[in-house]
Amino acid sequence: MEYKILEAAEIPLMEKLMTDNPEGIEGFRQFSYEYLKKFIDSPSAFGFIAKENNSIIGLCYGDTLQRPDKALSIFYIHSLGILENYRNKGIGSKLFEFVKNYAFEKLNCYECLLITEKDNRPAHKVYEKSDGKIYEDQIVYEIKKERV
Repeated sequence: MEYKILEAAEIPLMEKLMTDNPEGIEGFRQFSYEYLKKFIDSPSAFGFIAKENNSIIGLCYGDTLQRPDKALSIFYIHSLGILENYRNKGIGSKLFEFVKNYAFEKLNCYECLLITEKDNRPAHKVYEKSDGKIYEDQIVYEIKKERV
């Protein structure tokens, strides 16, 4: 098993992943080549993958967020997903550890932040193993742009 940064050379593997799994991976929708390339080229966006036998079986993506009051950044994790046949084997935990270590060591972030559903127990296990804390007194608002 290999855990690494998603690079442009792996876009064909991402396309194969989406072709082979048209319903997507939990937490991920279909990707287009154009958007994936734009994402990879963004200096603040990072994709991470778990690979086995030259196939992507898990992925995670996020962005660095620079705070104006601190010299360090936050790494915001948008999503982490593992193909169903590979779940409950520790792959999600190892991929998350890789992401967390990369954010702290390579990107010099001072914290990782993410949001997950209250009933997503498998995700809770992964994040709690990594010393993640739940803040019961905080509320998350989702504000979307109105469609015109």
